[in-house]
Amino acid sequence: MTLNECKKLRHLIIIKDREGRRAIPLEMASYSIGRSDSNSIVLYGPCISRQHATILRIPNPDNELTRFRIIDGSLNGTKSTNGLYINDNKSFSHDLQHRDVIKFGDEVTIQYYVLSNLSDADFQKFCQVDDFARILSNSAHSYDTKKIARNYDLDTNEIAIARLASFPELTPNPIIEINLAGNITYTNPAAILEFPQLQNLGSQHPLIAQLPSLVKLHSVKYFVREIEFDNRILEEGIHYIAESELIRIFITDITERKQVKKEKPQQDNLLQNLLKVSHLSFDEQLANLLKIGCNYFQLNTGVFCQVKGNSLTIIQVHSQPNNSFIFKPGEVFDLTQPLKEDQLICFYNTLNSIEPFSDFHRNNLELKYFSRLGYLGIRVVFQGRVLGILSFVGSNDLEKNFTASQLHSLKLMSQWLGKEIANYQTQNILQQQAKQAKLLKQITQAINHGFSTPDILYNIVKQIGQTLEVNRCSIHYYKEKPNISIPCVAEYLQGELESMLNVDISLVNSPYIQKVLTQDGAVISDLSCDIASDDVSTNFCQQFAIESMLTVRTSHHGKVNGLLAVYRDYSSFNATNTNNHNWTATEIELIEIVAQQVGILIAQSQLLEKETLQKILLNKREQELKAIQEILSKTVTEKSHFLVNAVKHIQILNNKITNDLNFLENTDLSSEQECQLQSIQQNCDNILTLTNDLIDLSHLESGKNTLDKQLFKLEPCFKEVIKQSLFQATNQNLKLSYQLETQVPPAIIQNLPRFQQILTDLIVQGMHFAEVTAIEIFVTAFLVDSETNNYEILFTIYNQGIVLSLEQLISLLTPFSQDNISQDNISQDNNFSQEVYDSVGLRFAICKQLVTMMGGNFWIASQGQVTGNYPAYWQLDRNMEPKENSGLTFYFTILAQSVAMI
Repeated sequence: MTLNECKKLRHLIIIKDREGRRAIPLEMASYSIGRSDSNSIVLYGPCISRQHATILRIPNPDNELTRFRIIDGSLNGTKSTNGLYINDNKSFSHDLQHRDVIKFGDEVTIQYYVLSNLSDADFQKFCQVDDFARILSNSAHSYDTKKIARNYDLDTNEIAIARLASFPELTPNPIIEINLAGNITYTNPAAILEFPQLQNLGSQHPLIAQLPSLVKLHSVKYFVREIEFDNRILEEGIHYIAESELIRIFITDITERKQVKKEKPQQDNLLQNLLKVSHLSFDEQLANLLKIGCNYFQLNTGVFCQVKGNSLTIIQVHSQPNNSFIFKPGEVFDLTQPLKEDQLICFYNTLNSIEPFSDFHRNNLELKYFSRLGYLGIRVVFQGRVLGILSFVGSNDLEKNFTASQLHSLKLMSQWLGKEIANYQTQNILQQQAKQAKLLKQITQAINHGFSTPDILYNIVKQIGQTLEVNRCSIHYYKEKPNISIPCVAEYLQGELESMLNVDISLVNSPYIQKVLTQDGAVISDLSCDIASDDVSTNFCQQFAIESMLTVRTSHHGKVNGLLAVYRDYSSFNATNTNNHNWTATEIELIEIVAQQVGILIAQSQLLEKETLQKILLNKREQELKAIQEILSKTVTEKSHFLVNAVKHIQILNNKITNDLNFLENTDLSSEQECQLQSIQQNCDNILTLTNDLIDLSHLESGKNTLDKQLFKLEPCFKEVIKQSLFQATNQNLKLSYQLETQVPPAIIQNLPRFQQILTDLIVQGMHFAEVTAIEIFVTAFLVDSETNNYEILFTIYNQGIVLSLEQLISLLTPFSQDNISQDNISQDNNFSQEVYDSVGLRFAICKQLVTMMGGNFWIASQGQVTGNYPAYWQLDRNMEPKENSGLTFYFTILAQSVAMI
């Protein structure tokens, strides 16, 4: 155990309540005690108040030892319900002694101990005796405090004493108390922290030296004195308490206040000087501001830098004689590049600091500008936008920091400059807007007057040239085909200058033009700078006597379509006006805005040319299409005539054969001859059916047939169709059935004969297949127009027992094509033959034409394979097939109006 540990006194309380026993070492400045979880020490018992008591640590001014005082209730004067009993005596405030017992009602007690000659490890073990470390501060009880009767009156003065007891401990200002002999009787924590030598020096410390004699000298009990200590000015409020013969000193640091008062005349003079230059131009105001700042801060260089995007540009510099710092206005620093030792680190730090930034004696960095300096800088901000940096640099050795008054003055200068910059920018914006409005108005008037594109472009370059007072302005098209070129299409000239119109301008390979074509904003160049290294541009400028040019690309929807350029030639410069080639920001922005309009105009002009060409081509194609349609119509008519004539000849021949067969029937024939005669008769009937179908299809395709609509009921129609097909179905052992959904209208307006023809043909075609075991018809409907009561009716004819591939399905819809249909699928009954099957595709074609005339669609499906013209809403995976087993399904829809039957 160390000597310090032996001398150290350790304060401990042992609590006994409903939660058991636990030990808590006292180390903090204060503790609140009560049943609420917000207390430092939580007690559990029926007589405990929400905040029952407070323990305060009180340091001893004579040594480093402390004592603890317990006070009833809280420091704001709120007393506990049942009070404190210390060693069985009722007490409001008590300085705790070793083994004191504090009772909180009947069930809760605290015993106080002061221990010494214990090591830190032993003290920790002592705190853990009988499981004292068990602290249940997170528990909460909702019971009320049990009141105990009392028969005493408490001195209210003690409440005030308790409330003030913590004030010296918690105040941030130093407080010292001494007696008339000069000995220190009390120091609060702030005094100990602020003046660590106070205890060692005692009455010899400058803060309290000679205070007893000064108190005796003054006849009043309170006076104030100022004292300089440790490069600071301190104000001591001295109170003499005659009753206890004590002197209390309240110390306040007034260094900053004194400095501000001292520098107030200088600050007022600074503001007056700023007001004197308010009537000057902005450049003159800025120059005077930098000069005033150098004198005020005693630094020999003032700099203002503009912040724009990620770049920092030096705008203006004021340097006093014998200045070692060289700043060049117009120099630009890229803030996105990594900082190097030779860059302006102080500028960068200022830009990233809200408050003024200062630096001194940067000998550790050999910087390009600041090798040994005093630096002071601040951001210039207006309405939350950083406009630039105002900074001052001095090469002389500075030995102290800038004062608060100087920093405040710099803030005022920054605020004043920010407002002036904003006013200057506002004036420029207004002037620029006026020019823009005038120019754009003139351009709009030229467009609205209905001028042609060349006339409008000429008016634009003329207005730009006159507005900017330049010698030449031109607009160029950018063409990529057949070769890249930039011909001049509009030009404004002033004076006797060579025109660019009708001149082969070979600037395509110029790096300058390539930069213009790839950059969004305008590109500035003059012959004495970057064009000098560009042979193509140099030759161009020499040919047309150009000294400086400002060029911006025109585009529409991101695609470059031209160039807009303004020029100044040699004749515009003279000895007294050597800066005319410097394009202003207003001029640049104006040209960029006009270029946007020109880009749209060029795009519209090119679009108009394309539309005109497309109209010519479209008219030509329409004439060609009309001629083709006439040829097709003539061909269809000739085909129809040929087909009708051929069918008539076939019918005549068929009638002759029929007559011969009738004659043979009246003769004696053998059994074999009678069978042959029946076969010939069947083939004749088939030929007659086929020829009738051909004539019907021909009439449908030619558009000669029209459908007369009438009102009829659907269900009787189905019964009639089933009745006609029932005999053949019975012979083939087929089951015929139909089902109408509830939403199907009972009566519709449509062509009844053709509708029955479609149903009959599709049922008969299904009977042609030998594998078909049943034919089921399902009908559903969808309302498509509630005002007209029009429905789309869907008919599903399901042939159970047969499966066809996609190729076979396609063959079904192709007239006279059965290459993919197996002969085994064809019914071999006496009423059906191969010749009849040859007309299946023809019948489907007729059904498809009739369905189309009725405003519907026709398609077929088998086992996931579909062909035909099915509607967009229909999908096979919607289980619209009535059965999941194998089968062939015919689908068709018609449009019909629903009408209630009377």
